[in-house]
Amino acid sequence: MNNEKNYYSVANSLIKKSFPILKNKKIKIYEKEIKFSADTKRLPGFLRIRTNPRLRNYSKKLLIGIFAHELCHLENFVNSSWFDYYVLREFKLMSNNFIKKEEEDTDKEAIRKGYAKELYLQRKSRWNSKDRKLKKIKKFYISPDEIKRYALSIGKWK
Repeated sequence: MNNEKNYYSVANSLIKKSFPILKNKKIKIYEKEIKFSADTKRLPGFLRIRTNPRLRNYSKKLLIGIFAHELCHLENFVNSSWFDYYVLREFKLMSNNFIKKEEEDTDKEAIRKGYAKELYLQRKSRWNSKDRKLKKIKKFYISPDEIKRYALSIGKWK
């Protein structure tokens, strides 16, 4: 429970600072053994963020990188119509190209919002690990170097 309080603290701080559209949304955060560090979903009546228990060992800076990325997903989901999210997106998720583009767009939005260094540090912590899921991570997500390059190109590397 203490971990979930910490997650809510980080998420609420980010929402207050950079995600006004999520301010009055009901968001549930909980831990579960999942494939990635975290994932999100729009459900009837609330938004959900699931976190992998390994995040318990993350510093606040790494958690900011994770939650900035996940909140960008939620912001996008909230901006989607019911049909786009529940029908079209489900079909699109069958395409690796769609998943890769969605993750890249989400990373770039987090960078535009000012979270480049936190996202970079979080991604770098996973990029060179011995995680057996690393091949899948590299398939769908932009690299730490790409994060830095993009942030520099738009003046967001502070």
